[in-house]
Amino acid sequence: REPPRGRSRSPPRRAEAPPQPMRSRSPAKKVVLQARRDPPPPRHRILIQHCPTFLTAQDLYEAFAEQAKAPVKGVEMLAPQPGERGVRAYVEFSTVDDAAAAQKRFDGGCLNGEVIKVVIVPV
Repeated sequence: REPPRGRSRSPPRRAEAPPQPMRSRSPAKKVVLQARRDPPPPRHRILIQHCPTFLTAQDLYEAFAEQAKAPVKGVEMLAPQPGERGVRAYVEFSTVDDAAAAQKRFDGGCLNGEVIKVVIVPV
């Protein structure tokens, strides 16, 4: 059965608000103020190439700390790349002179039967 034509079962319509101006969909830009910081201290690192794969970061730390006679700040081992002989590692020293001395002493030397290449990483 159809409802009578003059009446609707839906609620009465409200007056529509005027259309809003179109807004950009991009997020609002925020201004962030940061305190001025001193630049980080320079890192004095050497890159060791062709490291034997079975050595750990602790082994390298001990070898360089003992042989280089300089304080080692840290060692970072990198994952071996496909087709690359051995692994690469970074050894960080506290001064440029310590890094240069370690590079001079170990470049072309043997580390557990593997000839390694040592280069200073530019800052």
